[in-house]
Amino acid sequence: PFWHKATRSNPFIHLDMALLNGPPTKIAKTKDPADHEATLRVHCAAAYRLAARFGWDTKSIYNHITVRCGEGAKGEPHFLINPFGLDFSEITASSLMKLDLDGNIIDRGNTDLTCNLAGFVIHSAVHAHRPDMHCVIHSHHRDVVTACSTKHGLLPCTLEACKLWPLVSEKIHAFEGISCDEDERERIQKALGDSAEILLMSNHGSVVCGGSVGAALINMLELVNACQTQVSMMQAVGGRVEDLTLVPPEVVSKTRAKAGKVQERTAREVGALEMEAWLRVLDRDDPSYRN
Repeated sequence: PFWHKATRSNPFIHLDMALLNGPPTKIAKTKDPADHEATLRVHCAAAYRLAARFGWDTKSIYNHITVRCGEGAKGEPHFLINPFGLDFSEITASSLMKLDLDGNIIDRGNTDLTCNLAGFVIHSAVHAHRPDMHCVIHSHHRDVVTACSTKHGLLPCTLEACKLWPLVSEKIHAFEGISCDEDERERIQKALGDSAEILLMSNHGSVVCGGSVGAALINMLELVNACQTQVSMMQAVGGRVEDLTLVPPEVVSKTRAKAGKVQERTAREVGALEMEAWLRVLDRDDPSYRN
């Protein structure tokens, strides 16, 4: 792997740049629509461009979106991730790296960059634990950090929060500093659980998952909208939760059920129609993400 565990003499996990020479660079095929990996690469690259447009990227090279992509000889998952050093607005299908769960570089993409260690720790934890979640978004969005760092966490005070409520893990993952320790993966997995799609990370951000890239993007969009409105509401009432109008539990349950019925009428998977629309917008404005 491109990283090493801490030792008694060196308490820090560190990247070994010498190991990045690894296997030869392979340029991703992105022209053949029948190529499943090509489609995943295009959708993953599109997610980065959309995150930049939506303001989820904290205007830097940090944070990550990963997509499960193939598997090893023993069935262990591989996943696509951004090379550490590119802005979200620069990501293309062929620049994405492919890693395995041990941090080995399966495909470096078309750059000579490495992978961010914290990104590997968080995303490998989810991909190892939840094979049903094909896309994982980790973000430090300001309003999400604000909401999940309060004692009350996300509140059922908006339509978006009610729609997401059954998808949010009951446990908030406590802040442990930068996620560079391999053993934090187990705690992330326990906090996320076996059925939740959203994990709030206190003083840190969120891990948002989905069965597809489109589904994860929808979950993230709803979470950001819910947290932005909650922050504004809390400011309006001077931070007094008792002055907010919270949605009763029975209405929260009905809201999620009704959202499911609306989705069923489209006869499409969650996020499919939205993803098609977003791809059309990106293709119109700047199709370079497909390269």
